[in-house]
Amino acid sequence: MREETRIQRLQFKVQKDAECFSLETALDLNPIIAEDSSIEAGITSVIQTNDGGESYWALVHPHTKPDFHLRDSFVLEFP
Repeated sequence: MREETRIQRLQFKVQKDAECFSLETALDLNPIIAEDSSIEAGITSVIQTNDGGESYWALVHPHTKPDFHLRDSFVLEFP
């Protein structure tokens, strides 16, 4: 894996209320991924509470401690 430097900023749409937080973004991957390539993705988040606590969220944590760089956690594939 390597850092993608051609993506400098993402535009986000945020909605929140007392029960729900929603974050949405759209990203054109055509400049960085060939059309005939598949994409493997892991969706992750680190949530920090107002009191400074943190929790780690992902579609899968393949080991006991969260590590978002593990290839085993990239469970979504888009052909």
